[in-house]
Formats: sequence, structure tokens, C-alpha cells
Amino acid sequence: MKGYLREMYPRWWLGLFFLLFSGLVLALYSSFEYVHVTEFPLSGEAACNFTATLNCESAISSPYSSLFGFSLGSLGALFYGLSLLFFLLYAPEAEESPRGGLSGFFVATTASLGVSFILFLISLLTLEAWCPVCLALYAVSILLWIFIWRIERESGILMRLKVGVSALAHLPKDVLGLFATSADRVSRFGVMGVTIVSVAILLFSDLWFSLLLGAFYRPSGDLQSLYDEWKRAEIQQIPFQEEDIYQRDYRKGASDASIRIVEFFDYECPACRTFYFDLKDLLDEFGEQVVIEYRNYPLDSSCNSNITSTGHEFACDAAELARCAGEQEQFFEAHEYILTLEAFDTRDPLADKGHALRSIISELELDRDLMIDCLSSNRQMRAIQRDIEIADQLGLRGTPSVWLNGR
Repeated sequence: MKGYLREMYPRWWLGLFFLLFSGLVLALYSSFEYVHVTEFPLSGEAACNFTATLNCESAISSPYSSLFGFSLGSLGALFYGLSLLFFLLYAPEAEESPRGGLSGFFVATTASLGVSFILFLISLLTLEAWCPVCLALYAVSILLWIFIWRIERESGILMRLKVGVSALAHLPKDVLGLFATSADRVSRFGVMGVTIVSVAILLFSDLWFSLLLGAFYRPSGDLQSLYDEWKRAEIQQIPFQEEDIYQRDYRKGASDASIRIVEFFDYECPACRTFYFDLKDLLDEFGEQVVIEYRNYPLDSSCNSNITSTGHEFACDAAELARCAGEQEQFFEAHEYILTLEAFDTRDPLADKGHALRSIISELELDRDLMIDCLSSNRQMRAIQRDIEIADQLGLRGTPSVWLNGR
């Protein structure tokens, strides 16, 4: 086979092996990141995460990243590894073109191209980001098909597919026939042994990477125990109200995002005010992968019966003002305005927090009459009470409190 390709198609020889080797490396790397992300999430993000729209984890976290318990990377590694082995061992048949072995491989590359096309459509229609390794593998599939098509292309695609299907159908019989005679049996068993070992290594690459990462990555006991405790926690069903225009909840991000963050906060809580910027960074970095829902839990006895102290005397007013601004479609503007209000951050006892808070109406150019109507109706206080009741049922211990995917 080696001489045949070099003599007949010298320009394609190195390109073919380069593509097969590249496909093998990319598929093994995909298997590695699959294990890294799914089994060792505390060891850091995937190296192939470049931007919010160009990252591997979106594909790895989807239900399309594995088949029958094997990652698509391990299955791809098996295909490219056996393809390399095929071209190292295959000797062309003596019959006229198209040759059965090459045609059989042409069928395999055609099937691989079809699978790549289906996965590309899934990425296009269902995923929120592009996997760079997947895109590279799609390109390898296309180029590999072109390279194999160029060999014996004079026979026509349909003829080669027909001969190839027949060759693949007779493959088990031909393999068994190799061992029916005693001639050169040692080398034949050697080939069979190499093939079996290759299948075991490549197909179970997920397992080998899991053992490798497990040996080198040992998270700190505290971090691992916290993560394990979080995983063991019961998932809570936190309702989201969106039908009632006055009582609705507010969120940023795609409603079907894979990561749902529910934050219970207090506008006067210093930690909440700092955490607000962390949440903004999360949205900027992960985009539509994350949705953040904002719930009120004022540490203010004027609206929260669980609070006996008077430390946050404007927390209830701030929550009500933000929700009233929401009736004019400016909740998030009001939310940011209050959380970055300088008067709430100063320790000056003479700071007029009430006046600074009420300035939100003019600063955001809100309709004053509508705001007065909202505040006098007390309807947004009912929504705040609903948040407090939900937080009590969840066992909230302080602010900010965050539930990640129900835990």
C-alpha cells in the first residue's frame, strides 16, 4: 500500500497521513477535556475555552457529547487510530479499480463526514457556543473525504460506495480467513494483537485520562469537601413568576441557560454590593450559558419580620423603588443605580441615604406619577414578601445567598 500510494498519488501521501494523525490528536484531546470537565470540574476550565462564543465546555456539557457511555472524542480516536493502522498494514488487491479495501475506507470516510455534518447542525441549532476542537475535526473529516475521493476517483462515487459496502460486509469473513492457513500465522496474530491493543487504548481513552488526571490532580481537602457537600444537597425547586406584570420576577440571561443562579440580596448589604460586580463579570464571560435571577431579602424589620435589628433602615424602600421602576421597564437600571449609590457605601452618619435613594426618579427620568401610584398601592411590597417567604422555606442564612441550579 505504501509503495502504491507513493507511486500513484505522491502529492496526497503525506497529506493523508497528516490528516489522520491530526484527527487522532484532536479526538484524544477532546476525550481528555471531556473527562477534565465532567469528572474534575474543580481543576479549572478547559484550555480550549477562548471566548464566550468559542469554547469547548458548551459542547461537553450538552447531552450530545457522548454515545453509549463513550465520549465522542474516544469514538473519534478509535476511528482515526484504526484508519492509520489500516494504511500501515493494507496491501492493495490485485483486481481492477476500484479496489475493495480503498472503497471500504471511502465508505467509512463518507459515514464520518455524515456524522460530522449532523453534529455541526446540532451545534448550530441547539448549542450557544462553538467548540473549536469540534470545528477542527469537522474540517479534518471534509479534507479526509476529499483526499480519499481523489484516489481512484475515475471509478465514480456510486461504484466505489457499492464496492466498499460489499468489502465491509465481507470483512469479518476475510479476517477469519487470514487464520485458516498456517502460513505466516505468527505475523498475522501479531497484527491482530496490535489491532486489539489499539482498540482497547483508543476506545477506552476516557478511562485512561480519568486515571491520569486522578493521579496528578488532588484538590485541597476543604475545596473538595465543599464541592461534595454541594453535590449531595437536595435540589430545590425555586419558582419564577413571569406572567403577572406587577408581581413578576427579574432575571438577566437566556431563560434556557444551562446555569441558573438565583441570588437573594439586600441593597444595603456591603457584601451584596460587592458581589453585584462578580455577577456582572459572570454574565460578561459566559453570556447565554448563565441566567441570573434577583430576589429581595431586605435585612430591614419594616418589611421583614425575621429581622429585629435596625441596621438597614432603607433596604425595604430600596427594594420597593427598584421593583416600581420595573413597572416602567427600568428594573435593571434602578438595580444598578442603587447598588452603586455612593451614599449607601459611605460610613458617614450624616449621609442622607433617603434623599439619595429618592433621586432615582429624576436620575432615571421615571414617570413620577406612576412611581407614586406604585408606591402608594403597596403591590410591590407583596412581591417582596413573596421573596422573603421563599427564602425562609429554602433556609436562607444571610445575604447574599445564592442557589446554583437549585442547590
